[in-house]
Amino acid sequence: MIKLENENEKGNKGEENMAIRCPKCGGTNIQFSTSTEVRGFSTGKACLGSVVFCNPLGMLCGLCGMGKSDTYEYWICKDCGTKFQQGEYESQVESQEQKIESLRSSVKELENKIDDENANFDEKIKRAEAIYNEIKGRYENEMKEYIASSVEMQKIKKTKSLFNWIGVAAVILAIITFFSNEGIAFCCCTAIAIVAFVYAYKKYDKDFEMLDKVKYDYFKKFKEEVDSAYKFKEEWIGRKKDVEKKKEKEQKLKEAEEKLGKLKKEE
Repeated sequence: MIKLENENEKGNKGEENMAIRCPKCGGTNIQFSTSTEVRGFSTGKACLGSVVFCNPLGMLCGLCGMGKSDTYEYWICKDCGTKFQQGEYESQVESQEQKIESLRSSVKELENKIDDENANFDEKIKRAEAIYNEIKGRYENEMKEYIASSVEMQKIKKTKSLFNWIGVAAVILAIITFFSNEGIAFCCCTAIAIVAFVYAYKKYDKDFEMLDKVKYDYFKKFKEEVDSAYKFKEEWIGRKKDVEKKKEKEQKLKEAEEKLGKLKKEE
């Protein structure tokens, strides 16, 4: 394919140049140009013709359209050398303005969410983790001691473990059947896994309550304290992430505003 370019500036484009800017640098030092492409032998059409007609003569399809020319008009920025179509600058500006609006909205949302941006988050998280680990450790130790002292509780624990292992085995089989494209088997294994896990949890909970209601209520309340400590720790981690995200958004907003300012700069 032969490509011919004409970069001679046309006189009747002089006034239009002032209204067009480069989408990359925002400059107005631009020049109108045309490019003519003369079509040559098409290898793609030749191969397609050979396949369709099942004959080497199909290669002649590559001659279709040969010799025709297509003319394209575009602009060239004399400052940065970018070639572009008319309207690209406006699209770039509009896109950048939308990006800035979205970033401002995100920053505003994070500002309303953050109550103390200058807090020592690392210290807060460290203390929250220490509290959580201490409460969790006491809960696990007391539970182990209670299970060790009760034969009935050990049986309940073994039953829960059995159904959990059944659930794990069902999950593994579900994965195997999924990649083997065995839809019915996959659904069955998935259902078995869900039922096994739910039954293990429900049965353990019910049997424990029936065995010793006082201990059951005690450990249930203890577990709620563990969950509360965990949520408190995660809350401080989330606050730290929000502050980091806000700083990241502010940096991106600054860069976007600078880019928009560069696009709209006056020559």
